Amino acid sequence: MGVIKKDLVESGVIKEDEKCHICGDIKASGFWAGHNGVLCVCEFCAKDILPLLIVDSLRADDLKVVPNMERVLEHIEGVFWRAAYIRLQSQR
Repeated sequence: MGVIKKDLVESGVIKEDEKCHICGDIKASGFWAGHNGVLCVCEFCAKDILPLLIVDSLRADDLKVVPNMERVLEHIEGVFWRAAYIRLQSQR
């Protein structure tokens, strides 16, 4: 069990077998503490649904021109690789 999940379970914020808040079917594997609570997401929804949410959340101006979309994608990829590096380092 990851450190974040362990802390959330021990503090009673989530259950050990918390289901994904998006699909409601699969056991969540990712957790994000936000302003209104914890978002719990399964691997499937993280890969297939959250990218749709990202696009829905962008300003219309960012989607009008392909170069704008490319810059947004480059930014997202940078955040992704930084997070992956941090996660890998924390598992050492």
